[in-house]
Amino acid sequence: MAALGIASAQTTWDAGGAADTNINTAANWNNDTLPANLGTAQVSFGSAGSVATFNVDYFLQGVTLNRGGVFELNSSGGNLVLRSANTSSVYGITMSSGATVTQTINAPIRVSTNNADANKLLVVRNNNTTSTRMLDINGDIRRSSDSSADFQIRYEGVAGSVTRLDGAISNVTNLQQTGNTWAGTLIVSGNRSLSNTNISAATTGSGVGAITGSLVLGEAATEVQSWGNLTLNNGLKVVVGGDVTFAGFAGAATTSIVGATQTGGAVSKLTFNVVSTTTIGSTITLGGAGAGENNLSLVKSGASSLTLSGTGTYTGATRVEAGTLRLGAANRIADTSTLVLAGGTFDVNGFSETLGALDLDATGFLDLDDAANVTGSISFANSSGSDWGSFGLSITASALGAQGIRFGTDAFSLNAGQLANITVNGQGGWTLDTQGYLTAIPEPSSFAVLAGSAALGAVALRRRRRA
Repeated sequence: MAALGIASAQTTWDAGGAADTNINTAANWNNDTLPANLGTAQVSFGSAGSVATFNVDYFLQGVTLNRGGVFELNSSGGNLVLRSANTSSVYGITMSSGATVTQTINAPIRVSTNNADANKLLVVRNNNTTSTRMLDINGDIRRSSDSSADFQIRYEGVAGSVTRLDGAISNVTNLQQTGNTWAGTLIVSGNRSLSNTNISAATTGSGVGAITGSLVLGEAATEVQSWGNLTLNNGLKVVVGGDVTFAGFAGAATTSIVGATQTGGAVSKLTFNVVSTTTIGSTITLGGAGAGENNLSLVKSGASSLTLSGTGTYTGATRVEAGTLRLGAANRIADTSTLVLAGGTFDVNGFSETLGALDLDATGFLDLDDAANVTGSISFANSSGSDWGSFGLSITASALGAQGIRFGTDAFSLNAGQLANITVNGQGGWTLDTQGYLTAIPEPSSFAVLAGSAALGAVALRRRRRA
């Protein structure tokens, strides 16, 4: 069946039916001959007309939009049914360089996966280099009613192209690039609940095109999207345009995950809800140099640990709701980012870090040690104005030095209520010195006892935190 599909001839829409724009009107096609309704025909909408209407389900291998004017694929009850492909060279939807304005698909798209092909692909290609000439897919995309297997959306674009997925998406296992170039911009707008859909960009190598484009997820802070795993092994820039959650991360590309300019002072939000140990490598930057790209906050949720080895230039908050956010090197986060502990652990991991203010939305845990019990250091901005409520801050440190933890630059950078709720290795009784460093305030005769107890407590607490 794959060979039959690839070898099929292309039929052109010529709008000969005039006011009758129905897809099954023979006069609308060249030679007044309907394309085969068998999933084997490649058809082109480009020579005439402005609308083609799917009044019935029509089963095609692929469609090409190349009209030198406004063109829409609409529906009056029918679906555009596309046969899933086995390779990237068989395109389901193409916008060519001949299109001079935006081309729009409003008709529902149904992908038929009832074939023997190993891969089940809907390949989307945009070959138009002018950003004002978008390929806008408004129709919802899912598998056909007679199909049981899910499918993958494989995207290809040239530099300058803009493609929008505005309709609902379901039954999709991957949104990916493999073998072809991803350039230009792909925008996935709106609210999305796609926790079973992964996003992946393949490793550069033989037969794999370079990625120099952007994937935009959401276009407003109010747009909430959840995805499966994000894998970046190529130079795809991911733009968090809304409130976006990933279940995991992998990849070693030199690229970035960035925020976007929002209205009303809102901040884009990136959440990693990880349930297995995950690392954001040293080649990945969170934030960027472009306009609005640092307008991003980072949230760690999920019971497992996330290690941040890449550089974070984002200026929004860093929030730990569950599990552990661990540093993979020194100074990974922008100095102005507020750290919010909301039930999870921030693990300095033996390194040094400077942050904005510290806030607590639940009991917070701060671990300064690495696996070899080397104690790191952390400096916060003045946090006396942060509302910790009645929540406590539990600190683990094997050997807390005189300059291990600092708040602001003076003795007033925490208030009395905050100081009363701080424990180090289970021991209370702490204050700030005149330079803002956290220091114990025991009676002179009991200092040695406190120090010994603290060291013993550190071992037990650290084991629990790293479990």
